[in-house]
Amino acid sequence: MVIDRVCGVLVVLCWKSAVFWPFLCPSGVFIPQVVDWIDLLREKQFYIKCKTRKEYGNADLHFKMLALRIDFKKGVNYCV
Repeated sequence: MVIDRVCGVLVVLCWKSAVFWPFLCPSGVFIPQVVDWIDLLREKQFYIKCKTRKEYGNADLHFKMLALRIDFKKGVNYCV
């Protein structure tokens, strides 16, 4: 995302123990490149049933999903 200067929407699980979370929210606040976000609904009718993983689309989600609007078009000083 940083190298390619990506701009778009990233849907992620709101799991602070996830490997990507320290990149998006290193100090308890989203990085400046997360310009907007919404908490997605948890009800099963908002998700497409997954053929390989039974927990998606068959029951309401028991965890939070977030849609993050990200913008890495401006210069970023991250080391990669």
